[in-house]
Amino acid sequence: MGVFGRKPEDGPRGVSFSQKGDVTVVVDSVEEAKLGLKELKLRKKELSLAKRQLTEQQRVIRAAYADQVRRQSPMARGGGGIGRFMRGVQTASHAAARKELAKRLSPLEKERIRVETMIGAVDQATLKVEAYILKASESTSPRALHDPRPRDRPEVQPCKWPSPTSLVTGDLPECAPNPLP
Repeated sequence: MGVFGRKPEDGPRGVSFSQKGDVTVVVDSVEEAKLGLKELKLRKKELSLAKRQLTEQQRVIRAAYADQVRRQSPMARGGGGIGRFMRGVQTASHAAARKELAKRLSPLEKERIRVETMIGAVDQATLKVEAYILKASESTSPRALHDPRPRDRPEVQPCKWPSPTSLVTGDLPECAPNPLP
């Protein structure tokens, strides 16, 4: 039985990635799970690198836009009808530049979001594989097979902290640490 409840005959074993960003892990043993874990970690490194490259491309585009805005002349003041016309042209120019920036950043932003979603899916699969390995190794460890003690901790009884008067009288509850030597 695989990590995600699939049987090995349902498809290829190991780790597979879909174009949508879904991650499928099918393993039958701890050794296969460990190999799958290595593959997941490698895939996460690849995705993190792709995300850094996309972020760098966005930074370069934004820097170019900021440089362009810096070089634009300030808004003309006064001038009556001619000044109003000049301000309208400048406003349209600034709006066109912002629109161009958004148009250039949009596909990069979509791709970055897709990569982040894939990183999240890889992280979830990694956690599930690690839990599978831990559970499988605990059930097959020699200590787990021969240890007569229960695996759960004993229930801890709540303790009432001593009152200031009980410190003076020495009437401390059993569970309270003795503050006096």
